[in-house]
Amino acid sequence: MLVNCVDPRKTEQFLLSQDDVVDASVWFEEGELSAYVTVTPDARLDPDKLRFACAAHIGENHVPQNVTLVCARTRIA
Repeated sequence: MLVNCVDPRKTEQFLLSQDDVVDASVWFEEGELSAYVTVTPDARLDPDKLRFACAAHIGENHVPQNVTLVCARTRIA
């Protein structure tokens, strides 16, 4: 039997390639793929848009079931 292995790094790299994504971390938690994504303050992304993009570009098995979005803080010099 062939077991389909999912490398969280592939999903992480894809998320990092998206406009308005500043940082991303992807891991397995209790058998599900989870993602923590930092976006720019003016980003028009939501978890569903990111899940859809993952499914369309890298495949259903690389779609994180849990996506947490966090807005990047603006640095003041």
